[in-house]
Amino acid sequence: MIILTDNSFKVTYSRPSAKLIIGWSDEEMINFEGTKNINPDDVDYAIYTLKELINNPGKSVDGR
Repeated sequence: MIILTDNSFKVTYSRPSAKLIIGWSDEEMINFEGTKNINPDDVDYAIYTLKELINNPGKSVDGR
């Protein structure tokens, strides 16, 4: 599954295969806020982790 987001983590592209995996159409995915389905207690950590990965390609990031 390939999904691209902008800097605010809104979905800008979703491969058609994403529907097979998560059941959402392209129309439902585009402009979807990528952090919306993350537990509110984990949003800050998720954003931090994604930014670390974007800014440091190849770096490993440990989960909590």
